[in-house]
Amino acid sequence: MTRGWRVVAAWGLWLCLLAAIQIIFTPDGIELALLAGAGVGTVLVGLLALFGEQRDLPPRPEGAETVELSSTSVPTMALAVGIALAALGAEVGPWLTGIGAGLAVFAIFGLVRERRTARS
Repeated sequence: MTRGWRVVAAWGLWLCLLAAIQIIFTPDGIELALLAGAGVGTVLVGLLALFGEQRDLPPRPEGAETVELSSTSVPTMALAVGIALAALGAEVGPWLTGIGAGLAVFAIFGLVRERRTARS
């Protein structure tokens, strides 16, 4: 199993958490429905991916090399979260935009470090 479904499900849970936090700021119904609906839909897609991965896969041959999946790295996820926070900051306030932009900058440095490590 590749367990890639966890990334999709975690992203959906993050969107649901952001929708729950947004309740504090008394949003319009459509704003809350869009964010929460996107989160629930993403979690469902992650669960569908989980059920799709549970099929019988052929066994890996002995000595197979591991493959680097940079799309599932922590800096990649942090970059996506930073961009989402910065976008949500347009609605919530500039303080959240700053937090999201800062997280995105740190994530970019992490991606550069991963790229350098992969080359050597």
